[in-house]
Amino acid sequence: MQGKYTQALKLHDILDQDAGLGLINTHSFEMRLSQITRSLGQDGYIYANCLNRLMELALFQAGSQADQAECDTASSLLFRPALVLIHQKGKTAPIIKDPNLPLTSQFKEKGGNSLEVINWLKRNTFVEVRTQPFLPRIYQLLKETNLISPDELKKLHKNMDQLACTITFMDSLRLPQGMVFSKWLQDRPEPEKKALTKKLCSFDLDYFFELGELARNTLDDPGKAFSSLDLPLPQEDRTKVFTPYAVND
Repeated sequence: MQGKYTQALKLHDILDQDAGLGLINTHSFEMRLSQITRSLGQDGYIYANCLNRLMELALFQAGSQADQAECDTASSLLFRPALVLIHQKGKTAPIIKDPNLPLTSQFKEKGGNSLEVINWLKRNTFVEVRTQPFLPRIYQLLKETNLISPDELKKLHKNMDQLACTITFMDSLRLPQGMVFSKWLQDRPEPEKKALTKKLCSFDLDYFFELGELARNTLDDPGKAFSSLDLPLPQEDRTKVFTPYAVND
């Protein structure tokens, strides 16, 4: 059991390093999720805490990029399924969708133009989303632990909604190629600047680090029972985090 505590402490150190360096793409977050699951299993407080920190970090990273109109990674984390299978009539083995190509490009040999390819796909294939996008998937994993309070889940869902709104807003601006959003925003009139700023995510890592501190305090004394009241929360609507729980993983 001590090995699990040691692994958890190492993972928290790695997550802190990730926060400093910034995980730059969806693949990096997927690798970290796999590492957490492989090292800690998929149950208990230790797992839930690491998972919660990873989601906080992913939301922060995605929000920071979306706030600068750099939405590729943010969109991928929130919207792009990690694994999509294309099943073709008359064939047993499915085809894995290329995440970097639209279906009309991946199957371009099936028609002379995009419309012909679309019609062929409609007649001959069906799509199976095998693995959901990263953020909705990790949210569901957290929910299934039964160790995250409804208030905390509501907050995470609200932040995902905000991220979606910010991505949509940035896309609607149609900024010129190479334009830096912060520079563009700085040149707006003050009333417009204030209104635009309200559309940004503006996430921070305060709660991420507080979860890390709580985890280390608990792991240093594995027999200690703790309550969500032990954790100072950065926002009033985060009245609970975990149900009272004795660490006995």
